[in-house]
Amino acid sequence: MVNPPKIPVLRVGALTPVPLTDLADEARLEHASVEGHDLSGVSLAGAVVNHCAFDGVRARDTSWDAAHLDVCTVTGADFSALSATQASWQRVAWRDSRIRTAICYDSMLREVSFTGCRIDYFNMRGATLKDVSLTGCVIDELDLAGATVERLALAGSRIRSLSLHRATLTDVDLSGCEFSAINGLDALKGSAITADQLLDLAPLLAAHLGIEIISTEPDDEE
Repeated sequence: MVNPPKIPVLRVGALTPVPLTDLADEARLEHASVEGHDLSGVSLAGAVVNHCAFDGVRARDTSWDAAHLDVCTVTGADFSALSATQASWQRVAWRDSRIRTAICYDSMLREVSFTGCRIDYFNMRGATLKDVSLTGCVIDELDLAGATVERLALAGSRIRSLSLHRATLTDVDLSGCEFSAINGLDALKGSAITADQLLDLAPLLAAHLGIEIISTEPDDEE
């Protein structure tokens, strides 16, 4: 049996609204509320963001590269493109948000949850994930190639394509997830799936191992 992720209940505390001008590279935000702003072109690269809430924010493109988020919530966001490479998210909760492209390679996510989110392309190549949950999410392409993943659950989520090339998995629960394709079958060691999922994967596993599947049905008589 896999161990479930340890996701804490977040309490960001009392917050103070901040103007858009406070959001900048290497900014330090604490106990701040960012609500309803258009963050298009706004960069929080290298910022330190503690005990903050982002509500109803939107952006065509925004950079959170190398930003450090700790005890933060993001609710009802709508991002066309989010870049968060080499970022650190700890105790962060994403809820009911829409992201078309999320580029988070080489990032660190710890005690992070995504609930009711819709993401077209989620790039977490080479990232480190520990205690992460995706609940009721729809993701077209989830790329975990080269990632190190410990205690991940995908309850009630749908993923069209999951890439696991060279990933290292420990206590990864795929049993609650619907997926159409998995690439990198060698990396499935350390994960848990249902019997039905195993049947769905059987043709892919056979092709991966070079096994020919022979039909046992008799040929139709002429």
